[in-house]
Amino acid sequence: SKGKSVVIGGWGWLLGDEGSGYWPGLPALKATIRAFEGSGRPTSLQEPILAQYGLKSRNEIILWAYNSSRQKDIAALAPIVLEHAQAKDPIAMTLVETAAYDLSVKVATIRHQLNMENLPIAFAGSLLTNDTPLSALLCDLLKLNKRPEPKHSAVIGAAILALNKRP
Repeated sequence: SKGKSVVIGGWGWLLGDEGSGYWPGLPALKATIRAFEGSGRPTSLQEPILAQYGLKSRNEIILWAYNSSRQKDIAALAPIVLEHAQAKDPIAMTLVETAAYDLSVKVATIRHQLNMENLPIAFAGSLLTNDTPLSALLCDLLKLNKRPEPKHSAVIGAAILALNKRP
């Protein structure tokens, strides 16, 4: 419907920042910890994730994780998840499948709320704008022939949004 807008997601790193690097980074870190202690399935994510920050012991992991500025470091683990999903690590593949499904549900919700099945879609952010297992799977779930490109850069998009919000 023309003039109607809907905001779904975007709650930030703590409540759910779907599509951000933090989103697959945190469950990958949790899977790594479970593998590290032997309570979870082995994963090829363990070695590169721990090596990313030189973590070798339980205490080092705990001290590192609870540092107040850790969100960006956890988000930086996302490329490792995508790389290992591409190499068919089952844990990484599950994380990517979950992420793609969650994003497809967001799109379906927006389409439903706006009553627009043919709503134009653009991917944004490095996890989706690059050729990754996540962007490929999301294209499949959304029945897109190719990865959609935005019409404008994020800066131009922000300016357009600001102009449209003017009184």
